[in-house]
Amino acid sequence: MTPDEKILNSMTGIDKALHLAGLDGAARDVPAGAVEELAARMGVTRQAIHFFKRQGWLPKERALHLHQLYKIPLCELERRATK
Repeated sequence: MTPDEKILNSMTGIDKALHLAGLDGAARDVPAGAVEELAARMGVTRQAIHFFKRQGWLPKERALHLHQLYKIPLCELERRATK
């Protein structure tokens, strides 16, 4: 396993989305940061991204949107079921 794969495997789903959004943002003519890029792609504010990151999970609709954008498994994005 490469060092990059180890890093990605240790990330939460939201961290992975931010990492991939950062790569997309860096590729723009006018570079954008990871939070700004992800917020723009999801149609939410930067504060919402920070809230989702702090919370550790996304609402179902938002998780589905990120799954479609970045192919991150839904189980890594949605709230885990508790008993």
